[in-house]
Amino acid sequence: ILIFGFFLLGTVKKRFPRIYSLIILGSILLPCYLIEYQLVKKFYDTGEWDQRKYIIKAAEENNIEPDLRLRREVVRELNENGTESYPWFKVRTDNEIYPVGSIPKKTIVLCNELGVQTIYKSDRHGFNNPDDVWENNTIDILFLGDSFTQGSCVIDNKSFVNLLRNKKLNIINLGNGSNHPYTILIGLVEYAVPTKPKKIIWMHCSANDIPGMIEDTGDELFDKYVNEKFSQNLISKASLVEKVMLNRYNN
Repeated sequence: ILIFGFFLLGTVKKRFPRIYSLIILGSILLPCYLIEYQLVKKFYDTGEWDQRKYIIKAAEENNIEPDLRLRREVVRELNENGTESYPWFKVRTDNEIYPVGSIPKKTIVLCNELGVQTIYKSDRHGFNNPDDVWENNTIDILFLGDSFTQGSCVIDNKSFVNLLRNKKLNIINLGNGSNHPYTILIGLVEYAVPTKPKKIIWMHCSANDIPGMIEDTGDELFDKYVNEKFSQNLISKASLVEKVMLNRYNN
């Protein structure tokens, strides 16, 4: 647009005074910038706070009073009331190690799409499980997947994995938001291989798993898991996982 504007300016300046040329150029550029501003504003307005209208609608459908607090507000209030809490987040692969869960053994504020905050206490490895699932030598089912498996934005943390738990089945959930085949593979290598579950269920989300994998193709760490017999030995580094995650959060 700028190139076209300057071309037009050079064309008309021979016939019209400069002020008219600037008016013509401004009449072209100003609407374009206004349209761009509205598009960018609309994009950023779909953030957490501006999802309120959808949360209110979902809460009405579930006949509950909507909780419209931002995630950071929930975290702050929990900490003020004596519960050490953190928002859900992930780290990059350029850290000392690359965890595939959240901060271990902490209260995690996950998300809110249905009018209720999804909050859970992470296990010793940072996943959405009761911590005692790791005490049992027998693991009946181990789930791998992304936010759907993790239980993202589910009321009362009643994900399908948690609903399957009972006294007869020891179930481990390694689901985590934004996972794709590379990161799921890391969970498989780091936690499923050492624990040898009877059954492994890999949940695939066709909406974003493949695009996420394509975006991260070529990452040095992921390539090691694909092409080499490689492990970070995360299952024995829970304290280091916590250190890396907390350092990322505080910095």
